[in-house]
Amino acid sequence: MENNVTLSPVELSLFLDHVDIKGMADIADDVIFGARCTVWSFAVICPGVVIGNDCVIGSGVYIGRNTIIGNNVRIQDKAHITDHSLLENDVFIGAMVCTMNDRWPEVGNPHYVRESIRIGHGASIGCSAVLLPGITVGHHAVVGAGAIVAKSVAEYTVIRGDRARNTRPLRRLYEQKDIRRR
Repeated sequence: MENNVTLSPVELSLFLDHVDIKGMADIADDVIFGARCTVWSFAVICPGVVIGNDCVIGSGVYIGRNTIIGNNVRIQDKAHITDHSLLENDVFIGAMVCTMNDRWPEVGNPHYVRESIRIGHGASIGCSAVLLPGITVGHHAVVGAGAIVAKSVAEYTVIRGDRARNTRPLRRLYEQKDIRRR
């Protein structure tokens, strides 16, 4: 007798013992896992994500739609990996790292343009770093804890610090009703 059972990629991964899910995690049905992955409690992994072999996804991590994660990647607790990001092999993402893909975040922005993030092979991103839209972190680069990264980082480079400063009064832009100057 033939037994035709259809399993989602997540169910198939669990059945094949490819992924160890610790507690409750919200994982879309079409996520593809490599071998020997671990996902900790309260992680959210959105549709279209592909995760390589030997990866660890920490508790409370958010991984946005259509993100690709290479082999041997570690993403620590509460990190936010935005939609359409690319993390190459052997990347380390510290706790509470935030990546962004929207340069002008505003609800219902009709001029939204996605600017994806790319993190190169062997790069390390320190705790609470913020990667602004469209940047690339080069191979084996290191981003220090708390850094605000507004420009791409060359390979084999160490960067640290933030660049927050008052750049212009926002009230004037609202008064001109032209907040979309880019």
